[in-house]
Amino acid sequence: IYMALRANEEEQTLHVTTDPIEEEGFTLLASGGSKPLFDIVFIHGLQGHPETTWTYVEKVQEEQVTSYDNQSGRTIYGGFGRALHLFRQDKSAPTKEVRTFWPRDILPSDFPSARILTYGYASKISYFFGSDKPSHENLTENGRTFMNGLAAHRSQAVGRPLMLITHSLGGLIVKSALRLSAEHDDRDKDLRDIYNSTFAVLFFGTPHRGSDWVGLGQFLEKAVSALGFSTEDYNLKALQANSEILLILRESFAKMLDREAFFITSFQESQSFKSIKGLNSKIVENDSSGLDHKHERKQGINSNHVDMCKFAKEGRSYTEYQDKVRREIYRHSERMSQESMEQKQSCIEALQACAVTRIREEQVEPAHARTLHWLLMTGTGPDSPRLLEWLSKQWGVFWIQGRPGSGKSTAMKFLLHHPRTMESLNMTAGTVDWKLAGVFFTDRIGQVERSWKGILASMLHQLISQVTALQGMIVPFSLKETSESNKTKAFKRVLHGWDIESLQKALLFCKNQQIVQFKMCYFIDALDENNEEERHRRDVTEYLVQLATSSTDQGYGIIKVCAASRPENDLSELLSSYNGFKIHDWTRPDIEAYVLDKLGQHPPMKAYTCSPNEVIRQRAKRLMGQIVHKAQGVFLWVRLIVQDLRDSVTNGLALGIEDLEERLEQTPEKLREFYALILKRIPAKSRKDSYVMLECVLQARRPLTLLDLWLVLESQKMIHSKGFLKRRVSLNDNQITSILDSGPALEKRIKTCSGGLLEVRLPKSSQLKETSGKEPFNGGSNYGQPNIRHSNDLIVNDSAVCTSEGQEYSQSSNYTSQELNLLKKPTVQVLHQTVREFVSEPLILTSLLTGEEEQSGCIAAEDTADYIFLSAHLFWLQISQEGRQKLHPGYRPSYKAGYRKNTESSIKYTDKFLLIHARSVDTLKAQFYTSTLDEIDSILSSENNSNWPSKLYRVKNISRDYIDFLSFAVCVGMVTYVEQKLKDDPSLISRYTGRPLLRFLFRSTIIGDMSYYDVNIDTTMLEVLLESGADVEEVFENNTALQSLVECFFCDYLDEADLQKALKAMSILLKYGANPNCLMNRLSIPVIFAALILKQPYSFVKCFVEHGASLEVVSKGYGRFIDVALMHDFNPLAAEWIWLFNHGLKVHSTSVAQLYSVRHEHHTLRTKICRNATYHTRGARFKAAKFNPQWSFAEKFLNASRE
Repeated sequence: IYMALRANEEEQTLHVTTDPIEEEGFTLLASGGSKPLFDIVFIHGLQGHPETTWTYVEKVQEEQVTSYDNQSGRTIYGGFGRALHLFRQDKSAPTKEVRTFWPRDILPSDFPSARILTYGYASKISYFFGSDKPSHENLTENGRTFMNGLAAHRSQAVGRPLMLITHSLGGLIVKSALRLSAEHDDRDKDLRDIYNSTFAVLFFGTPHRGSDWVGLGQFLEKAVSALGFSTEDYNLKALQANSEILLILRESFAKMLDREAFFITSFQESQSFKSIKGLNSKIVENDSSGLDHKHERKQGINSNHVDMCKFAKEGRSYTEYQDKVRREIYRHSERMSQESMEQKQSCIEALQACAVTRIREEQVEPAHARTLHWLLMTGTGPDSPRLLEWLSKQWGVFWIQGRPGSGKSTAMKFLLHHPRTMESLNMTAGTVDWKLAGVFFTDRIGQVERSWKGILASMLHQLISQVTALQGMIVPFSLKETSESNKTKAFKRVLHGWDIESLQKALLFCKNQQIVQFKMCYFIDALDENNEEERHRRDVTEYLVQLATSSTDQGYGIIKVCAASRPENDLSELLSSYNGFKIHDWTRPDIEAYVLDKLGQHPPMKAYTCSPNEVIRQRAKRLMGQIVHKAQGVFLWVRLIVQDLRDSVTNGLALGIEDLEERLEQTPEKLREFYALILKRIPAKSRKDSYVMLECVLQARRPLTLLDLWLVLESQKMIHSKGFLKRRVSLNDNQITSILDSGPALEKRIKTCSGGLLEVRLPKSSQLKETSGKEPFNGGSNYGQPNIRHSNDLIVNDSAVCTSEGQEYSQSSNYTSQELNLLKKPTVQVLHQTVREFVSEPLILTSLLTGEEEQSGCIAAEDTADYIFLSAHLFWLQISQEGRQKLHPGYRPSYKAGYRKNTESSIKYTDKFLLIHARSVDTLKAQFYTSTLDEIDSILSSENNSNWPSKLYRVKNISRDYIDFLSFAVCVGMVTYVEQKLKDDPSLISRYTGRPLLRFLFRSTIIGDMSYYDVNIDTTMLEVLLESGADVEEVFENNTALQSLVECFFCDYLDEADLQKALKAMSILLKYGANPNCLMNRLSIPVIFAALILKQPYSFVKCFVEHGASLEVVSKGYGRFIDVALMHDFNPLAAEWIWLFNHGLKVHSTSVAQLYSVRHEHHTLRTKICRNATYHTRGARFKAAKFNPQWSFAEKFLNASRE
């Protein structure tokens, strides 16, 4: 009874099934629990069976069976008692078979987290009287059937590691399946997954090189056929020693092992097969059952071919299982576990790298204390937005639409963090709680934040961060492979990367899989702000609708999507049928509360609302009512007008209620017209500063800090002063203190000059406390790594700071002057997306400079943001190093040694993006800027060394020691700068020691163990250098420039655009005197031969010939051009062949036989061109005449031949 209970308990714990074994197809033996770590699949061999092939059968006496522990394999006698019992057995007593199907009876207890399956297929030699039809599938078709079936069984477990255990012919079917799987691409992710997920294969007696015993199988087949049985011999024929299919499988499998796609163990039979009288040898000899590969481990099994894969629960057989088979499975699984962790980590890192940051979410101001609570009102009538009902009971998409500036982002942030949102979602009982994720499109931070790819990556990353069981499942979707090159012998390298397609598939897979249950509600803001075209934006919306769970979905993932956007036509067409509301129809009470609080409680305005004069009181109330009415639900308009009215009262621009009424009357109701009025009201003396601020904030690669903007404004004061370039700035302690304490004054200046269209955002109070003291200043230190705490966070809100609970604090009461100074990371940003859109329109910013609205949109190079940033950085460097450290404690410029270990906080904006802006200015072809760059280079070289650019940017495959600023300018294509420098000092072209200046355009890259050159060459820069006197034949790294360029042909990843760039560069080099007949050092062949061997287009050959390449040059081992052309199937058009023959190409006698062979590739050349005898040398004519009897001189040569 105890033994039975224990066995039952173990079976339940190990999740072992008792299903009958299907003879064909897959049978589950053990589930591996609720979350199996890997799959093991057994595939039997010739004349095998999915169960009996792996079953050890032992005959024991009946009484012995009764005392046998079926689970543990031990008898109750134990040790010496068992031996004594066996000695006393009655030989005549009845016996019974004890069957051990070890994949189900032993393996699950050793590997309880493995899901185990066995696979059966038609492998019998014959079938009695045709009762079962024979298999008409060869190895390839068997492999495809196995691959398709296994992919179907793993459809909900894509990416789960896979181990295959095979016997005999099963090993060939596995190899065939893996070959077929590897040929599929990402479009067939489920089929490709078989190859991607396999980490080990265990072969039991697999005839990799065929078997001489197949002759026996064919003999048996013929015998049974004579008796009338139905038979099929495809599988038998495949087993013939060194058959063609075995060679194909062996070669393809060896390549997989070379790539370390998986590792293998080959178990070899140690005993002969003796079941037929007179035959006594191994069925599969050791030289056939092993691959002799470095990633293979061989083990001998002390059994014959049939019994080598059968193991009992005790005795010698069980010992072999423990010491060999179990040990190998454990070894492979341990390696797999480690690799899986690394793969998962790489996958997640690649995902995080392209995901949207949470900066935009943190920038959105929290709702005013008395607003937006209507969002979660109960009810289903017209007085409720019905959002609560959707959260608690409904499916699909909820669409919040609204006019620009109506508060959509604030509402989304409110919902994302309000506790009642989660409570509403969890109203419906379930075993899994809901998760929340927020994604905010924005055009104000960077390309990623407004890209569909960035949003998808953020959605997937937030999902797997909260539902960690999904992490391993998405790994296959991130797998990318470099192309395999037969020429370079560079094996495929698995990389992790994400694109839109793979991200979309991964998210849908997570929803549709049936392994892990989860519930996720996404809040996606500003759907209309993504940077896709309208038709692609439609695709984005359709995908979100598809992603949202419907009532008919069967997957374990439940997803809801709440999206907010403007009511764009394309979005409205798709989303109007879903639940939702227009936010501007619901915000009037919120606007009333805001106006009453922000304007009504402002002391000067409060004097009107509380005036003893009834008329004044009513006019003040009517004024606030007019604001609410004119707002039309647009919260941003309200905020701007309230601030404008407050400022006008504070600054004396409005002396009474009449002035306020007039100012409101003059204010347009449309935001765009309001913005135009704001810019028009900017005083003339402040307009240049206004332009500089807006232009720099708009064009900055990341949000600018107050210190960044202070440098910009100060440099603009001095840029036109005499001696600006050579000046040096020395700051005493008092000046430093004054600058650091100028934060509030600078903030006021920004507000005045921008009319409130720019705002200063302070970091959270928690971050201020964490960064007090020695923490270096930088507005972007938390860029991309936001603090995700949201309760009681302080942010700027007009002239006050509000918590998410709505409590107000004046800035002075919460931030000391030390906290508000330039050290503490305040950033300057546009007020709203609509502001960015407005000021980005043509002529808007230009009008600030000219004072006229109808002016050309072109501005001078010195007024572009790129040049302004260069000037600001020069001004920063002109401050002494001691002064810089005081202004920026802990400042460590990125061009200092070891900068890569520094955090972002130690790098100023202009440090990080200096050379990016320099390159942008260069495209404007403004020659005056070279003096600015020269001065920056001079200061940095004196403070560091001349190779400082290499610390700022890594140039691909160039030693840092070579990179100074001029060579860096060559690398990145700063043509104007380089041209001007070489014009001013022609000797610069040849003064370089080490790498010649020209060779910075030809940079090698490493693939495998070989070195190749980058084909992406700036041909404009190439001509500038050659025109300036660069030596085109100078040898560096054993190559001339032309030889280096031809090296790039050895890379097989070149597309048509790459080839055109290479062709243009090659033409320029040849034009300036490169030797067209030089030899390739790697192969010692002429460069023109390399174009043929590497199958480059005819245009490359023609380019060489036009510049003097000989078509008659002879290369040892290759012959002449015509020989190489025929050997490598060079097959241009007939007219192109004629052009080559007219430029010196000849058919030689050694080429005649190949030319006039029956090969189809040479048909055009043979029939249309080489009928012309003049294209042949004399010796070739003699041989070719036999193939061309119609030649007019054929008789002469034929007669000569007879003589």
